[in-house]
Amino acid sequence: MTWFIDTQGFSSGGVHAPAIAAPAPQAPDGRPPAAPAAAVAAPRRHVVRSGVCLHWGEWPPRRAPDAFRDNAARLPNLSPARGISAPPPLIRLVFVLADKKAGAASASLERMFVETTRGHAAAAALEREAAEPAFHVCISISGRSLRETLAGDDSRGAAFLLKIATGELPPGALPPLVLPPSARLAVESLRRCPFSGACRSLMIEARCNDMLVAFLSGLETWLEASADRAVKPVEGVRLATDLLLRRMDAPPSLAELARSVGLSETTLKRAFRAAHGTTVFGFLRALRMEHARALLSAGRASVIEVSSLVGYNNPSNFAAAFRRQFGQNPKRFQLADAT
Repeated sequence: MTWFIDTQGFSSGGVHAPAIAAPAPQAPDGRPPAAPAAAVAAPRRHVVRSGVCLHWGEWPPRRAPDAFRDNAARLPNLSPARGISAPPPLIRLVFVLADKKAGAASASLERMFVETTRGHAAAAALEREAAEPAFHVCISISGRSLRETLAGDDSRGAAFLLKIATGELPPGALPPLVLPPSARLAVESLRRCPFSGACRSLMIEARCNDMLVAFLSGLETWLEASADRAVKPVEGVRLATDLLLRRMDAPPSLAELARSVGLSETTLKRAFRAAHGTTVFGFLRALRMEHARALLSAGRASVIEVSSLVGYNNPSNFAAAFRRQFGQNPKRFQLADAT
């Protein structure tokens, strides 16, 4: 069974977008060709409710190994740089069940993890995680549906997952979790579902809820264990750096940054200076200026636009910061670079 991830995510209304599929081949007489004896079953997909969709199948595929990558390649580039608005928040909970034929070494890799990538990045993430043959189940959840599902839940696990969904924390902040027996049973039930019609839909939705419970429970257990041991400053600096790289246009305060990575403000400031040779906001300022210089060199944005893109509300403040960093005004730099 060829594994499939819907790389388009959800529409703004929360309804799952259809997957892009290649047209079915036709025989010379116009009739569909007979299926070969060793054909692999089609990938499975089920919309559980608005904004929640389930995919499941085997990976790596037993046939047509480039099908997944080719399918991703046909999807549009959702980069804002190309004039296409960024997609709404989307989070994927992936459950990996080892192939019994792969042996004990593969069984030890049974796990569940969170992913937020799309398109080619989603394909690369799955290939990275699928070093051994395995059966995957993926629950794709829109940001809106996730907020509705977790409404009223003030647990640390719910708050942590929402931070990943909104980009406040990177997916790497949560390592792969061990697949618990309850999730393993749910995945195996999907793999061998004997029902059809309404019974099949009800069973799939029930197993989806079982897996959500298992993931949230496992996340809560991991957070409790993490609280019992101090976060290593080196790991906290890595997470803080990643967060600043992704949010340079709207960075968190020092207190928010320290809280997000599990360190005190004092520890974060000391460890960050040791790692980068500057303060947190000295690093952020240099990061913004380098990004601004690259945008100005490209010549596709005005000084005022660049100022806004790197997080400055006041162009005069941006110009002063740029002059301190590079010794000349941004407009003069842009004109000189153009010639």
